[in-house]
Order: sequence, then C-alpha cells, then structure tokens
Amino acid sequence: MANPRTSIARTADSKAVTSASSLALASNPDRLEVTIVNDADTADVYLGFVTPSNPTGAAIAGKGIALNLNGGNWTSSSYTGAITVVTAGAGVSSVTVLEF
Repeated sequence: MANPRTSIARTADSKAVTSASSLALASNPDRLEVTIVNDADTADVYLGFVTPSNPTGAAIAGKGIALNLNGGNWTSSSYTGAITVVTAGAGVSSVTVLEF
C-alpha cells in the first residue's frame, strides 16, 4: 500500500516577521503537518491562532507559543487553521514555514 504522505504537496516558505501580527500560513483543511522555525538571531517570535479568547487569531508578543531565536520551532500534525506571527524585537525577523 502506498504511503499517503508521499503524494501530498510540500511547501516551504520564508516569511518576514515584524512587530505587527501577520499571516504566516492560511488555514488548510487538507494539512497533515506544519512546522514553523524562527530563523532570526535577534528576537523571539510568537504564534497566534484563532481561539474563543482570540477570535481574530492575532499573534501577541510575549503571549502564547514562543519560538526562541536561532531555531526555535513548533510542529503540529493536527492544527489546520490559520497561523499568525509577530516578533518581540524592534527589527524584522524571519520564519521558515513548512506545510505537508
């Protein structure tokens, strides 16, 4: 039997992250897995998700899931909603987003 994951499109994107919450990845009901890696060496990055207490899904610096600088990462094999990002620093950071 063929592995169903081998036929799934994989995407890898680099996204700029600033102190304003922005979309890192749109919702995708077909998503099998997502990994987000903080590529910055200057600041932590925070993730945002749509929840009852955060209906817009905006990422808020200092709250929620933190991706530490220099490779901090987060992976989910169950979340299919939109993901937003924000940096805790003053400059521009970047994240790599991998979706399967």
